[in-house]
Parts: sequence; structure tokens; C-alpha cells
Amino acid sequence: MSKTLPDLPPFRVPGSPDHINDHDLFDIWLAAVRDAFYPSPKYDFPAIPDPAVHGNPGHVEAHNRLRSCAEYMKATDYASDSSFPPIPAAADEGEQGHVVAHNEFRDVFAYVAAHQPSRYNAATGGSVTTVSNYNGTGQRWRVHTFTGSGTFTVQSADKPFRVLVVGGGGSGGSGNQVYAPGGGGGAGGLIEHRSQTLKAQAYPVTVGVGGPAVCKAPGYNGDPSSLGNVISVLGGGGGASHHGGPAGGRGGQGIVGSGGGGAGGSSGANVATDPLGGYGTPGQGNPGGSSNGSSEKGGCGGGGAGGPGQENVGRSDKHSDANGRGGYGIRTDITGAPIIYAGGGCGMLGTAPANGGGGGPVGINTNGKPGTDGLGGGGGANCGESGLGKFYSGKGGSGVVIIAYQIG
Repeated sequence: MSKTLPDLPPFRVPGSPDHINDHDLFDIWLAAVRDAFYPSPKYDFPAIPDPAVHGNPGHVEAHNRLRSCAEYMKATDYASDSSFPPIPAAADEGEQGHVVAHNEFRDVFAYVAAHQPSRYNAATGGSVTTVSNYNGTGQRWRVHTFTGSGTFTVQSADKPFRVLVVGGGGSGGSGNQVYAPGGGGGAGGLIEHRSQTLKAQAYPVTVGVGGPAVCKAPGYNGDPSSLGNVISVLGGGGGASHHGGPAGGRGGQGIVGSGGGGAGGSSGANVATDPLGGYGTPGQGNPGGSSNGSSEKGGCGGGGAGGPGQENVGRSDKHSDANGRGGYGIRTDITGAPIIYAGGGCGMLGTAPANGGGGGPVGINTNGKPGTDGLGGGGGANCGESGLGKFYSGKGGSGVVIIAYQIG
């Protein structure tokens, strides 16, 4: 983004009465350029001439200071630019061609104003990678990825940043018997800003962990993630269970990123104990699916950042493509490659695949599949116990914080 600079003086002819006044305009312009592109202490910009007066014996010295400033800008940002205008030679007292030199300096400064120096952001923290040809743009970008809490320190902030923040996913719910399936865990909340202004300062980074796996119990909510006080998101809701407790992430911490799925129908009853999915938070996630409570239906899917969890509308044969798919995640290319984040966990007894790191579906007599760490996916559900032993739901995947910016 080009910066607005003061006007330069017009071209002059020898004998112009405004010759000295032009020095003041040059000085004002150079001060604006120094502050915009060459701030101290990062840059050692030469001294700008003092305000000029008619008859000032330091007039030629002022010309030489203009020359020093022009040479510094060329060496710093235009060394390989063959179109950069010629810089006037050093002046001596009494030298003729003084006004001509003014016009030559004006050419130099006008070129700088029209072809302003490129300035890029700089920062430290997290796992740092450099991506050439970022998403096919031909640009070089730097990507900072936090899979655990830390500090992101902005050293310079000349351009906007891209920021992605994903909370920890909720764990899947675990039923209390065969064919009493739990609901899938909700995905962690997700917010992405493609043009985020940050200041040159340190920002604490918090990355939420996923809810832990459970047996014969509702899943746990995931933990929130944040980048300082700039962006914060909630963790996903735990999936519901037939074993009592809050339904679909609606209790406990209350508000969640994406809601957990409701429990499915029991083989011994027509109504599920916890049939309702969690609500989810607008702008971060979506609700979990709610059960119709009929006998021997699969558990509902947890909500995802890109869509709600599916209710258990499948066939009564217990394993169905229409049972309990986790809500879709959201695809983003912030790392330089497209990745889907924050998918909801599947309810038990479905066969639809999970996405965005959500735990996939399972049958009976097995543990639920976990959400993927670093993607914030919800954990998959299961039934907690059968004649073959106890089984656990899938844990929620941990969240992530990613900051990216152009460096060339």
C-alpha cells in the first residue's frame, strides 16, 4: 500500500525567486520519507538539511545533504534499479548550475515517490516456515504455526497479516450399552482474518487442547484458543451420552465453538436420554445434530466450522451413510497449501467419512476415533461397554494458531 507523501516543489529556472523556498519543501518531503520508510533505529538515514533562508551561507552544504539522502535511498532500495535517475554531483561553494541541481533532485525524489520502497513485516515465535510462490502468487511468505501456547512477537508491521485461530475440539460422547451410541464431539471454534492489523509488540498465544476421551459419559468441551486480545475462539462441545450429564456441549462451560452431537436411540427405549445437539457460536461454528430418539439409530454428528452435525436419520439397520456425519470443516490456504480445519466428530454407527480433523465413525465394540491435533476436530463417538469390555470415545483434536505474512 502506497503512503501519502508531501508535494515536491515544481521545476525551476535559474533566477527563480522561490529557489530557497524549494529547499524547505525538499526538507519536509525527506522528513516524511524518513519517517515512513527509514525509521530509526532500524535505519541510519542521513541528516536532513536545516530550514534554508535567502543568503544562507550553508546553501551548498544543504545541496550536499540532499545528495547524501538520495544516495542512501538508492543504496538501500534501488541499487539494482537501472531506471533510477542520476543523482547530482557534490556541489562546491560558488558552483554554477545550482537550480539545475534542484531539478535533478526533484527527478530523484519524484521517482522515489512513484516507486516507493517495499517494506515487509517481521516477527518471531512458533514453528516458522518460508513458502516460495505462496498459493501461486509468486510471492514469498513466512508462516508461524503454534500447536502449543507461546508468544508471537511482531518486530515490524508494515503490511496486514493473515491470522487463523482454531479452538480445541470436544470429545465424543460414549453410550452406556451396545446400540446406545453417543454423539460426536463439536469442532473447536474457527476464525480467520485475511487482513489483520497488528502492532509491533508481543502477543501471548493460547492453543486449546481437545476434550479427553470418556467411557459411558458425555464428552468434554475443548479449550479455547486466542492470539492476545485480537482474536479468541471457544472450544468445541462434548458429544452427548445415554449415561446422563449435559447434552451435546450445552452444559458445563455452556457456550462452545461448535456444538456436540446428540445421543442416538437406545435398543431398550424409544427416546434418547440426551437427544439434543449443542448450539454452537455464530461466526465460529455450527450446532451438533439432534436425535430423533427412535430405537437403534446412530448417534448424531458434532457441529463443524463449515456446517452443522447430521442428525440420525438413517435406516434402522444401525449402520448407515445417513447416520451422524460430523459437520464440515473449513478449507483455508493460510499455510500455502489448502487444509481443512475444525470438522465435527462423527456419531457412532454412521459410515460417512469425517473431514477437517473430525474423528471418523466406528461400529460397536471399539474405541471412538480421535479428532486430529492441530486441526481442532471433534472426537468420534462410541458405545461405552459391551460384553467384550469397556471402550472409550475419541478425544478432541487440539487447536492451532497460525499467522502468515508476505516477505518478498
